[in-house]
This record gives sequence, structure tokens and C-alpha cells, in this order.
Amino acid sequence: MPDKEINKVGWRGIIIASILIFPNNYWIMQVEAVWNTGHSTCLSLMWHVVINLLVLILINVFLLKKLLPRYALTQGELIVVYAMLTLGASVCGRDMFQILTPVMAWAFWSLLHLSYKWGMSTIPIGHDSGVFNMLQGRLTNPTGMNAPAVIFMGIGLIFTFFLMLMRTMFLWWQLHPAGYALSMNFGIDYIWSCLVFSSIIKWFVLKYGGLGLHRKATMFFFGVILGEYCTGGFWSLMSVILQQRTYDFYHA
Repeated sequence: MPDKEINKVGWRGIIIASILIFPNNYWIMQVEAVWNTGHSTCLSLMWHVVINLLVLILINVFLLKKLLPRYALTQGELIVVYAMLTLGASVCGRDMFQILTPVMAWAFWSLLHLSYKWGMSTIPIGHDSGVFNMLQGRLTNPTGMNAPAVIFMGIGLIFTFFLMLMRTMFLWWQLHPAGYALSMNFGIDYIWSCLVFSSIIKWFVLKYGGLGLHRKATMFFFGVILGEYCTGGFWSLMSVILQQRTYDFYHA
């Protein structure tokens, strides 16, 4: 098939995505907003969307291309479906309503209003109340400069620039400054072991198999990721169908 036909984008992709947005968003609202489990929209690759796209690809490959090849979906149309489902999911996700929308619209007013009306200790947003409690403590009991903290900040800055320099000058240098900055960030405590084991496996593959084996192994590990998504998505979908909690795939 010519590249022009593969990348062709028509109304079919838009129509299919518009139809799938409703059940997909209901799925997300049920598990994230109602049950506070399986936070797919916290991930960069949303597994609800991946599973929807996987089902479409299977139908397209094993049914449409064999029985009705004229009506098979093109790569461009599948990309449109993925993009629209991702945008729709990000809008209805928990973080959109709980964090992004309040921050854009009325975060500071609502925080101060609830603080004066109900008291700081009853505000449900722990991060914000913690900031004000910290400010109150420092104003009530002022302290001098924390010299060790300032010194270690300087050490961290110097080490980050060192990593940037080594990464720029030497191709064999593996440590990235972004990894150093993210090492203590939220979420890394969930996946640090995965990063360690995957890094070790990648080193062995490149060391003893070269780029050829690395390219072959990439597809295998893509399959591992897809298998995990399908397993977690299956239990999440069963929870929506049965209207009761099942195994939690991911919790933020």
C-alpha cells in the first residue's frame, strides 16, 4: 500500500473515536473518580486507550483486512483514534478535575475561603495545607540559615553540571542528569526496581548481542508492557461490568 494511503486520515477515524470516547470515559470515571483505583490518566501511556486501540487493531487485521480489505482502517486513522481517546481521557481523569481545573480557576481563593471557614486542619488538600503550616511554623519560630542544606544544594548543582558535561563529551557515559533530578521525584519509588532491572538487562543485551539483538529484544519488551496493560485492563473492565472492586492495576 502506498505511503499516501497508509497515512490517509478520513472521517471514519474521527467517527470511531467520537463513539469510543463515551464508554472509555465512563470506564475512567468509574475506576478513578468513584473507586479511586487504577489511575490510568496518571500515566504517560494511558492503558484504557491502549486497550481500545489494541482491540481496534485486532479487528482491523483479522477481520477487515481479510474479509473487507477496502474498509480496513489506515495507520493515519488509527493514530487519530488514539489521539482523540487520549485527549478525551485526560479531560475526564481524576487529576483534571481535582488538580488542574481548580488550579486554573479558583485555587487560591478556595483555599483561603475554606481555611477561614472550616479551619486549616480540615482542608482535604494535604499538600496545600502543609505549605501554610510550614509557613506558620517558620514565622512563629524563625531559624537561621540552614548551612548544610545550602551546601548540599550546591553539591547537587555541581554534580548535575558534571553529568551534563560527561553526557555531552563522551558517548559511552550512561548516567543522565535528568535521571539524577528525577531519582527522588514522586512516582520513582513505585518503579525504581523496574528501572534497575531493565537497565541491567539492556546492558547485557548491548554488551553481548549488540544493536541487532537490542532491536529484536525491544519488540519482546514491548510485548511485556502490552501484556501487563492487558492484564490490568481486563480486571479493571471486569470491575466496571460487575460493579465491584477487583485487583488494582495502578494506584497513585
